[in-house]
Amino acid sequence: MTVAYIAQMFPSLTMTFVYREVRALRAAGLQIQTFSTWRPNLDQLSEEAKGLVEGTFYIFPLDWPRFLLSHAWHLITRPRRYLGTLCFLLTREHRTFRNRLRTFYHFCEAVYLAKEIERRGIAHMHVHFALNATTMAMVVNRLTDIPFSFTAHANDIFVNPILLPEKIKAARFIIAISEYNKRFLHGIVPSPETLDKTHLVRYGVDTQAFSPPARRPDNDRPIILDVARLVEKKGHPYLVKACKILADQGYDFQCLIVGDGPQGSLLQQMIEENGLSDRVTLVGVVFQENLKSYLNRADIFVLPCIVASDQDRDGLPNTLIESMAMGIPTISTTVSGIPELIAHMETGLLVPPRNEVSLAQAIATLLEDKELTAVLGRGGRAKVVEEFEIGKNAERLFHVFEAYLEDRSHL
Repeated sequence: MTVAYIAQMFPSLTMTFVYREVRALRAAGLQIQTFSTWRPNLDQLSEEAKGLVEGTFYIFPLDWPRFLLSHAWHLITRPRRYLGTLCFLLTREHRTFRNRLRTFYHFCEAVYLAKEIERRGIAHMHVHFALNATTMAMVVNRLTDIPFSFTAHANDIFVNPILLPEKIKAARFIIAISEYNKRFLHGIVPSPETLDKTHLVRYGVDTQAFSPPARRPDNDRPIILDVARLVEKKGHPYLVKACKILADQGYDFQCLIVGDGPQGSLLQQMIEENGLSDRVTLVGVVFQENLKSYLNRADIFVLPCIVASDQDRDGLPNTLIESMAMGIPTISTTVSGIPELIAHMETGLLVPPRNEVSLAQAIATLLEDKELTAVLGRGGRAKVVEEFEIGKNAERLFHVFEAYLEDRSHL
C-alpha cells in the first residue's frame, strides 16, 4: 500500500529531516509518493535533495483545465461532500480573516489534489507540520475517506495554528517529535483518544554520515559555531551579547553564525556596535553538503533558543542533533523539548533562555575545561545514536504506519 507525503514545499533546504525521513522509510520498505504545493528553486537546494524533485507531484503551476474539471467533477458527483466540506472549513473558528481566506485557498488546492491522490491509489496521507498541507489532507480525507496523519513540530502548533483541534480529531494518528509536544496536543484536545493515537517518534540524522572527525579540531582560536535561521526564536542576539561578555573577560575565540533570515541586519549591527567584528562572523547560507566542514572545525556548538514574542519556539532543532552526533560539546536552553535531548552536564549544557550571562558562563566553562568538553562530546553522541538515529526512528515510524495500514487497533 502506498503512502502520500504531502508538503507545502518538497524538498526544502531548511527541512532536511523531512526528505531524509522519506528516504529512510523507502529504504525500510514503505512505498511513498511525494506531493507538494510549490516547486522549489533548484539553486536553493542541497545536492542531496535535488534528485527528489523529479518524482514529486506539484500543484503549482496550475494546470487550469484539470483544476476546473476536478472541482466540477466533485461538485457534480459528490455535491454533499464538496459543499459540506467547504461549509465545515469556513464556519470553524479562525483567529484572523486571513486564516479563513487561507483555508479557502487550501480547499481549492485540495480538491485538485484529491483527484490525483485517488488516481494513484494512495492508501494513506502523511504531512509534516499541522498547517497548510495538513488542511489539504483533511479536505482530501473528507472528500475521499482516505485517512491522514501529521507530524507536529513547532510554529505549526504553538504560534498560529489553523483548525488544530479539528485536525487532531480527524487524523488517523499523530506523530509527536517530543513528549513536550505530545502533552501540548493533549492539552488542545484533552481526551484518551488523543493520547492513544499520538505516538512519540523522534526525527534524527544518519549517525554514520554525521560522526566525529578522526581528529578533533586544533584551532588557534577556539571556534564557537551556531547554525540556524536568523529568526527570533533561535536567540542569536543573546549569543552576540554573550560573546561581548567573553571578549571583555579576555577570552580569545571566533564565533561563526551560519544561516540567513530577517534578523541578519540586527545581528550585524550588534556585532559592529559591540566591537566584535574580529570575533563574530555572519557566514550566511551554507548548503548541507558544505555544513560538515564547519561542524568538523567547531570546538563548541551553541543554539540559545527562546520563546519568541509571538510564542513561536523550537520543537527539537535539527542542528543540535547534528552537532551532538558529531561529538561537539553543545550548549542550548531549557525551551520546549530541548531538555529531552540535552541532559545538563551529561550530554551537553543547558542554560535559561534570554540570559546572556549564564550563556557566557557556560561557554567559558567549555573553553577552560577540556576534560568536560570530551565527556559532553561523547555523551551527546551516545544520546543521538540511542534515540535520534534516523534508521532506528524510521523503523519505529514504519511500524506505526504498518499498524494503521493493516488496521490493527494496538501497536
